[in-house]
Amino acid sequence: MERRQVGVVNDLFRYPVKSMLGERLSAVDIGAHGVGGDRAYALREANGRVVTAKKWANMLELRAYYDGSVTKRLLSSCGSEG
Repeated sequence: MERRQVGVVNDLFRYPVKSMLGERLSAVDIGAHGVGGDRAYALREANGRVVTAKKWANMLELRAYYDGSVTKRLLSSCGSEG
């Protein structure tokens, strides 16, 4: 079977929180569910709906990083951790 190049990877990014800016990486682990830590988290409104940049465009001004640890954090609407 003939092999041919179909593309080149220039940059790798991971977006830990849906609708926030992500982080540039030099290498990634790809498993059965994609890149580890990619879109592993999301913000939710008080009614339980997932917050997206389509509704809250200023989310794209925030950057998220994933350090490999698994924690759950709750934030109140005033920004204090719960």
